[in-house]
Amino acid sequence: MSTVESELIAISNSCKEGIWLRSFFKEIKLHDLFLSKPQVIRVDNQGAIALCKRRMVSDRSKYIHVRYFFVRDLILKRILDLEYVRTDENVADIFTKVLSVDKTKYFVAEMGMI
Repeated sequence: MSTVESELIAISNSCKEGIWLRSFFKEIKLHDLFLSKPQVIRVDNQGAIALCKRRMVSDRSKYIHVRYFFVRDLILKRILDLEYVRTDENVADIFTKVLSVDKTKYFVAEMGMI
C-alpha cells in the first residue's frame, strides 16, 4: 500500500469523525461556535493533499477515487480543509512512530498534557 493511499484512508476516516462531531455540536446547540469555518485536518503527505484537492487521476490512484471524491466534496462544500504539516511537527506521530525522548516530550507538551 502506498503512503498516499494510507494517508487517503486516514483522511477519509478523519472526515467521517469530523462529520459526526459537527452533527454532535449542532445537536447540543454549539454549532455557531464550532461550525462557522471549515474544520482543518493537518496532513503530512503532500501527494494525498493534492489528490484530495485536485481532480488528478493516474493509473495508480484511479482505483481509490471514491475515497478522495468524498473528501474532495467536503472541501468544495467548505466543511473541511486540508493543511500541510511538516513531518517533524506532526503531533500524531507520537501514536504511530518510535520517537526519541526529546521528541516525545515535545509532542506531549504540544498536546497540552504537561
